[in-house]
Amino acid sequence: MKIIQQGDILFIPIKEIPKEAKKVESKKYHILAEGEATGHSHRVSVKEVDFYTIKDQKFVKLWGEVARVLHEEHKTKELTNPLYEVKTIQEYDYDTEQARQIRD
Repeated sequence: MKIIQQGDILFIPIKEIPKEAKKVESKKYHILAEGEATGHSHRVSVKEVDFYTIKDQKFVKLWGEVARVLHEEHKTKELTNPLYEVKTIQEYDYDTEQARQIRD
């Protein structure tokens, strides 16, 4: 299982959703992450997606054989594993010694 990246989002395959994770309501149009700078979003192409969270961690369960992650500015990616942790990549500013999320 390999990590898949689309823009500033990482999809890390996992074997199971942590038991402490709480299921949250599905977002409109299966949006996994919304872009702050452009208004574009990372969307998944399956009919059913379950979203889970633990504090700042996000997880998804994809129902279907293959899910496609769509975004207006990035190449479409295929997700073949049904379970993923979803992370936003951070960048580190050595001048200010601070980490911050990349804005897509």
